[in-house]
Amino acid sequence: MIDQATIEHIKSAANIVDVVGDYVSLRRSGANYKGLCPFHDERTPSFMVSPSKNFCHCFGCGNGGDPIRFLMNLNNFTYREALLHLANKYHIEVKEVEMNDQQVAERNLRQAYLTICSFAAKHYQSILASDSPEAQAAMDYLNRHGISQASITRFGIGYAPASTLSLTQAISDSGFSISHANNLGLVAPIDGAMRDVMAGCIVIPVMGKTGKEMAFAFQDIHDHNITFSRFTSQSAIFSPKDALFAHFQANSNISKQKSCYMTDTPYDAIMMHQAGFTNTVAPVGDLINRYAANDLAKQVRDDSITIITRSMNSDALNRCFQLTDSLLPQGINVFCFDCSPAASLGKMLAGTNADSFGSLINRERTDCITFKAQTLIGQASNNNDKLRAIRSVLFSIKSIRDEASKQIYIDVLAQISKIAPNILESELARIKPFSYD
Repeated sequence: MIDQATIEHIKSAANIVDVVGDYVSLRRSGANYKGLCPFHDERTPSFMVSPSKNFCHCFGCGNGGDPIRFLMNLNNFTYREALLHLANKYHIEVKEVEMNDQQVAERNLRQAYLTICSFAAKHYQSILASDSPEAQAAMDYLNRHGISQASITRFGIGYAPASTLSLTQAISDSGFSISHANNLGLVAPIDGAMRDVMAGCIVIPVMGKTGKEMAFAFQDIHDHNITFSRFTSQSAIFSPKDALFAHFQANSNISKQKSCYMTDTPYDAIMMHQAGFTNTVAPVGDLINRYAANDLAKQVRDDSITIITRSMNSDALNRCFQLTDSLLPQGINVFCFDCSPAASLGKMLAGTNADSFGSLINRERTDCITFKAQTLIGQASNNNDKLRAIRSVLFSIKSIRDEASKQIYIDVLAQISKIAPNILESELARIKPFSYD
């Protein structure tokens, strides 16, 4: 195994223009470079290389990535092979470390978990595709809530039958570990025996950026309030704070458009994708950690993330503000769009076309600090509520990197709260900044 210090040295040395230039004839286009895509046949260059982002992307086929991912995709390299190729190119000495027994065991366990999740996803998908009465009822439920066949395919949607032994039996018959499935939250001891956790539910895989199934979102088909906001438990391969629903499906379009929509629930994210907003994700937890936030920051850069929320739903609003606080420290421009008083985002989307809705969002979205101040102070019913609202807004301002922006938002808060800027600045100095820990 290549030691971590060598890996970091290779990553820092690898220049995307140099690496891609070994395979593609590039010419400068403004601050970037472009050429004919090496992943598909084309006559007009659509393959862009960004030196500032150390990233390449084809606007035709969506392929690309950083230097390592580019080599892996183009040459079918493993991660290790790509690292060794770059080390040779940049004359970097490769230092190896042996994996101890614990590291080998952890690697093998992770692979076993991923294999079981993939097996479960295929099992559920095959059941939904069957002609059984239960499968038809599940399809009717999806159709009733506006989920198309294209979305069923795109998101790998399946169905867990009401029998609590369907997946349990399939796992046992295939020789997989029931104990591993239990650790993943797929099965659990119920009434003295291992049984399926998601029986009677529509299930959707939660995938990593590479398309590996890590967990599942699920929804009881008897529940009329469709959200897909229940998830299987945290495990060695899945942490809610590290995951974004639909990130795999949205990844290339987020990089292409340099912006991202974030909805409150996975169901809303599916509806956004159906409407043509394919750069949409949804949080799995109430906030995201520094790694997931930093990952998004690299993709959107100086553009933005727009969180679509509902001010009339306190849970959705609280999630919106927690997400805002976890995104701001990464230097991301965060906006909020309030889809209240519509009954749901899905119904709002159904009543308009993509161009009109996109224009509506761009016209009516508000920077997150102004939105938070206007909403919380507007909802305050007494001075104590107002004070808590002001401190909450100051907590968000504290997370902003740019000092000039902080001053601007102090002035904005002063106008909304009717409190002098110097008093707000004094209070801001006493507030501890957001911490991911």
